[in-house]
Amino acid sequence: MTVNFEFLGEEPLDNVVTCLDYRFDKVVFFCYEEQKAKQGANIFKFLKKYCNVQEIHFCIVSQGNLDDVIRVMRQEIERELEEGNDIYFDITGGESLVLVAFGALSRDYDTPMHVYDIPRNEYQEFACGSTRKLSDCVEKQSVKLDIEKCVEMRGGVVNYQLHKEVKRIKTPEFNHDVSEIWHVAKRFVAFWNPFSDFMRKNLVPNKDWIATQKTEVIEKALASSKERLRSRDKLNQILDALEEARILSILRRDDTEYQIKFKNQAVKECLWEGGSVLELHTYQMFRCSGDDCEIGLHLDWDGIIHPGTTSEDVDNEIDVIQLKNRVLTFISCKSGGVNKKDLYELETVTRKFGGKYARMVLVTMQPMAVVDRLRAQEMGIEILDAS
Repeated sequence: MTVNFEFLGEEPLDNVVTCLDYRFDKVVFFCYEEQKAKQGANIFKFLKKYCNVQEIHFCIVSQGNLDDVIRVMRQEIERELEEGNDIYFDITGGESLVLVAFGALSRDYDTPMHVYDIPRNEYQEFACGSTRKLSDCVEKQSVKLDIEKCVEMRGGVVNYQLHKEVKRIKTPEFNHDVSEIWHVAKRFVAFWNPFSDFMRKNLVPNKDWIATQKTEVIEKALASSKERLRSRDKLNQILDALEEARILSILRRDDTEYQIKFKNQAVKECLWEGGSVLELHTYQMFRCSGDDCEIGLHLDWDGIIHPGTTSEDVDNEIDVIQLKNRVLTFISCKSGGVNKKDLYELETVTRKFGGKYARMVLVTMQPMAVVDRLRAQEMGIEILDAS
């Protein structure tokens, strides 16, 4: 039996990374009581479900007494050796006291150690007097992480019941339409959100995607608007640009009536919700460079989706999530203004579902206030100007 000894730390990825690459029969975690209570159940479930680990054991150690830590660890190590098992020490993410203990015990038992440097995507082995190496002696496996597994590893679940249909379309035609709409949105960036709001309220299509409205109603809606879009000329410019991009057709536009035809349902959804095209464009950018990428996912905090609509479920919708080299990037897209609440929400969900290695990115179309930009930088949030 092959046995991996390691410390159960606060970062779930540190606790499972070795078993993603190597097939162990048993994993023994040395841990503090509070960490076992916080992480134990999720890690146990993940290793059993995805890594085919047969036995998982949690062994409580002292937080401040090195001699006691070594005594407990030695007992566990000798128990495995007496049973003829092949043992290895994983020091990825270990705390200082346990690392010292592992260093001392590796010499006593001629046991190799290894560590993953996850941010650098590197792996190192230390022989420590042993003729064995993990990479030579233990069967390799490849458990591929995806976003869903990463969320599950941290006790959550993706609630696909709340996933919008337009966020699920990934056909080449739709990708092309998104690109065309994006170019128009960038050209009219200051008017894009008011334009979307105006379309949603005043140009509602029938089953054939044809929307008809009296010109008199259009003019009154523009004149009474508190948004920047108050000119019929500007409205016509945006409509002309979208028609040129073959996103919609202008069937009639005169002093009596406006009649336009949307290309399809997905296009209508993009035009009606101002931020959608920025999210879709950002998704297309990050998808190209990641191992996995999703848009508009709802992440449920406790991993239990209750039937129907209920206040029992606590979830966050994330505009875009990318997984690259086992590290998650949480991306918030803002086509309008940004405030400190947006920043704190991004930080909160990233810490919950991404852990200590995760990146935070804010993609904006509008200029940010200096105070908000500085606050974002202090929080470790990268800012990308999409305009």
